[in-house]
Amino acid sequence: MRWYEVTTRLMKDRKVRHFDVAAALGISRQAVSHKLSGIRPTTTDELEIIAGLLGVTMQDLVGGDVRYIQDEQAQRVADLFLKLKTGEQKDAFERALQLAVQRPSAQGDSDEN
Repeated sequence: MRWYEVTTRLMKDRKVRHFDVAAALGISRQAVSHKLSGIRPTTTDELEIIAGLLGVTMQDLVGGDVRYIQDEQAQRVADLFLKLKTGEQKDAFERALQLAVQRPSAQGDSDEN
């Protein structure tokens, strides 16, 4: 089950409205709707706020939602990449490309580390 499906179910059970989540996150109700349908990404900080609003932990929301975890890891990689100097970015990109070519089925593999 996706994190947003769990969240939507909990919201219904606890009578928490999109308006309540929007107010807690400081975003519009439409943005909340997009997040709860998987259209718009959600940050870890936002998930922590939503979990608190629902009286559960972030782990309760995310659970085994592998796509969220992969998206979060990709965001961290992108954030780190942007902290590198231009030459370092080029080197990092080339190394990532080499790794991807060596393991063309990497998306379907589980973590080996």
